[in-house]
Amino acid sequence: MGRIAEIDTVYRYDPSLWEIVEAEASRFYGGQLTAQQTGEAIQSRVKIYLAEQG
Repeated sequence: MGRIAEIDTVYRYDPSLWEIVEAEASRFYGGQLTAQQTGEAIQSRVKIYLAEQG
C-alpha cells in the first residue's frame, strides 16, 4: 500500500488522442497551419473527443 500512496501521475496511452496530434502536426509541418493554429486545433479536437467519451 505504501507504493500506491506515492503515485502522483497517471499514464494511459490513448491511440485516438495520438491520431489527433499526429494529424494536426502533419498539417503544421506541411505548412498549412501556424503553431498557434495547430495548438488550437488539437485542443478543440481533444476536447470534443473527451466529451464524447463521457
